[in-house]
Amino acid sequence: MLLRKTSILPAIIILMATVVTAQDHSAAEAITLHIGDAAPAVKYSKWLKGTPVNVYSNDRLYVLEFWATWCGPCIGAMPHLSDLSDKYKDKATFIGVNVWERTGDKPYESSLPNVTRFVNSSANRIRYNIITDNNAQDMANAWLKPAGINSIPTTFIVSKGEIVWIGNPAGLDNVIEPILRDSFDVAAFKKNYEVQAASMSMLNNEMVTIWTTVQDAVKTKDFAKAFQAIDDGINKELLLMVPLKIEKLKILLANFPEAEAMNYAKALLKENNALAKLIAMAICDKDGLSSETYLFAADGFSKALEDAQFSGLYDEMALAYSKAGDIKNAVKAQEKAVILAKAEIKDPQFNGRVFDYDIIEYEETLNKYKKALKN
Repeated sequence: MLLRKTSILPAIIILMATVVTAQDHSAAEAITLHIGDAAPAVKYSKWLKGTPVNVYSNDRLYVLEFWATWCGPCIGAMPHLSDLSDKYKDKATFIGVNVWERTGDKPYESSLPNVTRFVNSSANRIRYNIITDNNAQDMANAWLKPAGINSIPTTFIVSKGEIVWIGNPAGLDNVIEPILRDSFDVAAFKKNYEVQAASMSMLNNEMVTIWTTVQDAVKTKDFAKAFQAIDDGINKELLLMVPLKIEKLKILLANFPEAEAMNYAKALLKENNALAKLIAMAICDKDGLSSETYLFAADGFSKALEDAQFSGLYDEMALAYSKAGDIKNAVKAQEKAVILAKAEIKDPQFNGRVFDYDIIEYEETLNKYKKALKN
């Protein structure tokens, strides 16, 4: 059985990751870091790119943008952050702060090789400083957590050693110039921001509570409670409808007869055909299922490809075929993944989505499938 090496992270999966991350970082705590407060220190495991900053100079702005390799919007913001860094190089220091990589039970710094590979392969897209959080996760715990922030990308602007702005990096164009001119009304921004932050914190805490209830019930194998929590969660917060339904499918696949899980999967697909890819991914995450089920997953990726051609989807489809024992079609799908990836890496619209190492991995997987086909 050939193992999965990559995954596709559409927006809804990112939302799920954000909720889990929020849970892991105790989101329900009170907000203690505010606009106007002294900026926490910059601590890191490694300064991957640029020149280390040890102190905040009063004659420069410091723009800290928090990101992760799994975060599509973070990656999408990088080219414009680079442009802004170039534009204000004499007045501002831009620092990309890598946080919340998924390391499971391993120390956070175990993510360093993957983050380094990403940064090195994005040299033309990232023209500013990059640091990675350390094992103590000082950056996440001193900046994001006390500010009540549970999602990325998030950007902080530090002026004269104080936090004067927090927001999405897309908003930087509107505030950098006023801050540099000392015409930015920090007090007014703080008033509006804190109202929004309080509202968002309540929403995040509610989502974390829902998700935690589900996960705790699963840990004790109280599946009736878990499924009830899923239903209640969907009724309380529609933003969690899709991730909670996919989570129910994963629970069924891991703990119930395959037939029961697949009946639910088919009902989900009938309810919303756009879920084909997510359903297929959930199936392929589980080993030991029937060939019929993995072929169902392969068909799900095929449906997704009708909407958008992408090398990663063919790679996923090949995995589904390989798990089904259909190595011939696995080879065909993987060959398409390689061909598309070689074209995508030259296409600007795929910047940050396809890298040279993806092509290498696709080719290595293709060779494994071809070898398995011969055997």
